[in-house]
Amino acid sequence: MDDIVGRVSYLQGLAEGINLKEKGKEGEIITEIIDLIADLTEEVRSLRDDQERLEEYVETVDEDLYELEDAVYDDDEEFTYVTCPECGERVYFERELLEADDNYEITCPNCGALVLVSEFIEKGRKQDFNQPNYDDVI
Repeated sequence: MDDIVGRVSYLQGLAEGINLKEKGKEGEIITEIIDLIADLTEEVRSLRDDQERLEEYVETVDEDLYELEDAVYDDDEEFTYVTCPECGERVYFERELLEADDNYEITCPNCGALVLVSEFIEKGRKQDFNQPNYDDVI
């Protein structure tokens, strides 16, 4: 950018040195073009500065957001949920429960409906995960 500024300054110096503005309409046009180039150069410099400040700001916000997401959503990776067929409420539980060989029944804390049952239940009834709402497990 400094090279462009230097070249524009050089052109302005040449135009002033030969009194280009006093050389008729063509001289006035060329002088105005050089002034326009100088204005555009300054505008580009200003935009570049603004761009650099915005990049720094976005990086800072991105880092802060990453830290916030990590703090807030870090534990959610250990949990999953199913949707209650009765009330539509999401029922969260630990993901590793699905892989365990334990007996369990998960009920909705909102309405008490049964939302998920393990493959083997102590009561002697055999059920698997082909329950209607098991497809909703996230």
